[in-house]
Amino acid sequence: MRAALPDTTDLMPIGPLMPADPVRGRRWADHRRTLGAVAWKHAAMVFRHPDGDYAITAMYSVPDDAWYLELDHVAGQRTLVIAIVPDEDPAREPTVCLNPNAGHADVPYEVMRWFMHEVDEEIRSSRAWMRLRPELVEIIYRLRQEHMGVIDDDDFPQVLADVRTAVPEEDLPAVLEAALGRNPDGTTMEHPQLPGL
Repeated sequence: MRAALPDTTDLMPIGPLMPADPVRGRRWADHRRTLGAVAWKHAAMVFRHPDGDYAITAMYSVPDDAWYLELDHVAGQRTLVIAIVPDEDPAREPTVCLNPNAGHADVPYEVMRWFMHEVDEEIRSSRAWMRLRPELVEIIYRLRQEHMGVIDDDDFPQVLADVRTAVPEEDLPAVLEAALGRNPDGTTMEHPQLPGL
């Protein structure tokens, strides 16, 4: 059964708030930051536990560069546990904290296992590049900071040449994917390499 759509008649269009279109070849980094801030405030993904009494709310915080996963008690409408999974800075470790305002709560073991499994999956997917060799992690981190995960098509060949001087050829695809979302031929990960190229 689908939930009813919310009434949107009183919502303001966000188009006028968006930054100007970037030059050809750039991704929508500024738009993502704007939308991320809106999503942080107004939207979240909710996953219910099969028993229906608990749910996980997942949100991304652009200012924190981190995923927040909250274990919520549905009937009590309160957050019991919060996991924070940073996905940009390898020096920041994921953390789990109990909500001090939630009071005492007995959470079933299976529910806590379910929550921690979801946290583990988020850590695995968001921080996979951080498990590469330390020298590669350092290069990826520097590239992500320098280019904010976005690179113009015209700038890619020079960046590729610079990366090739610092990274062994066999590691090049992993570094480019993690740092810039690109394949070695310059195509984006959303547009995979064509066979024979």
